[in-house]
Amino acid sequence: MSGHDRPEQAVTFKRNGWSRWRGIRKWLLYSERAYQSGVEKHLRWKYREMINPTRLGATNHHHLAWGSRSLLNKLSEDTFDPSSSLNNLSRQTRQSFLEQPPSELSDVLGLVRTIANDLGVPVGDLKALLDVKGVSLSNGAISLHNSDNTPLRQMGTGSSRLLISGIQKVASESQIMIVDEAEYGLEPYRISRLLYELGSKERVPSQQVFISTHSPYVLRELQARQLHVLKKLSVDGQEPTPDLSHVVYSLNGGDEEQATLRACAEAFFSKAVIVGEGSTEVGIVRGFDLFFKSISAAAFQDRGLAWADGGGGDKCFKRAEVFASLGYSTVLLKDSDIATPAHARQTQHCREQGVTILEWGEGHSTETATFLWCPLEVIPSLVQLAATLNGQQEVEQHILNCSGNQFNFDSCSKLPVDDMRQSLANAAGTYKWFKNIDKAEQLARNIIGPNLRMFDQRFRSIIDSLYAWAGRNGDQR
Repeated sequence: MSGHDRPEQAVTFKRNGWSRWRGIRKWLLYSERAYQSGVEKHLRWKYREMINPTRLGATNHHHLAWGSRSLLNKLSEDTFDPSSSLNNLSRQTRQSFLEQPPSELSDVLGLVRTIANDLGVPVGDLKALLDVKGVSLSNGAISLHNSDNTPLRQMGTGSSRLLISGIQKVASESQIMIVDEAEYGLEPYRISRLLYELGSKERVPSQQVFISTHSPYVLRELQARQLHVLKKLSVDGQEPTPDLSHVVYSLNGGDEEQATLRACAEAFFSKAVIVGEGSTEVGIVRGFDLFFKSISAAAFQDRGLAWADGGGGDKCFKRAEVFASLGYSTVLLKDSDIATPAHARQTQHCREQGVTILEWGEGHSTETATFLWCPLEVIPSLVQLAATLNGQQEVEQHILNCSGNQFNFDSCSKLPVDDMRQSLANAAGTYKWFKNIDKAEQLARNIIGPNLRMFDQRFRSIIDSLYAWAGRNGDQR
């Protein structure tokens, strides 16, 4: 729906008032020209039925019985009259009770008859019958049961929602559905089934579905073009107005956008995003997050930030740009070991898209920067951690290979000197000592973090800049 008459082809509705049980109370067709002229056009009931949203909430068990507003009643309204059936059942029950009264009541009836006669109250032949009003049954008394005669409304929340979604697809005339917390009560494989029933895989959907979710699994099951991010204008540096308070960001469904949605779904729930060029950088960010928490400092997650794996190489630029295009404050932490003109152009383009870029500079990768700029006394800890993670014999051979047999594991772990820095940096990079998230996380949490103040200023400046960026763009603490 749009507030503009042109150039989009759209019908705009204005609703006035909302009731949880009765839905939207007043619907109007709306256009700016008509509004300015003081003209109102009410929407006829049959058209309201087509657009009045159907809501799939947490408590929809009434749809599993033939209540007056249930989906089952709508499905059978032309072939089945529950009121008539229940009235017949009520009469049959009263007649059966009349013909076979409980023998246990005879003594009580006799006692009451005696009391009535003594008091001069005419009661005649006293009987115990079912009262007409006392036996009345509502339409909801007829409900779906399984093979064990257990009411389906007693099923788990997820099973009920899944079944009701399928019934709604058939029964509801509305072309708009609202689903709050789509994942509620559902296992992952059932989330996929629910979204399918709602039309997530249809090329030409039969209805509009508005879903809210806090589940990354839900996002991974969606097509990128189905994702929309709603943000307050004030968050994006614009002040809200009476007519416009939020802005909607959308994806166009490109391959890189789809890949980002699948690989980094958790980050879409954050306030701002830290993109690591590859797994090493993601691990470094995670490790610092844990380190900051251990010293009672505001960690990245404490500020509502999330990290995303850039996928390595030039992919990280596109991934960061996807988040920036959706209104997320985005920073890219990357190596500086690629010095081609094409890479430089991509870096500049990424900055122009609003992404903050932090890189080590001087042609260094994360591993190189760590070994060249760490304090000398930290080198043994780095080498020992590499041995713990990769095996001492392997690390020994890596050091020999990269130093031309000049250094070995013992010399690096016991008698460190500046001359061995480059050899160790080469070994760490070539043989991927810390080239996965878990290994890099331990590196940052247990070694770099506790010794950060002793690192070279060039290294500290990148981490300090990242932390300062988080403070500016995350939740204030």
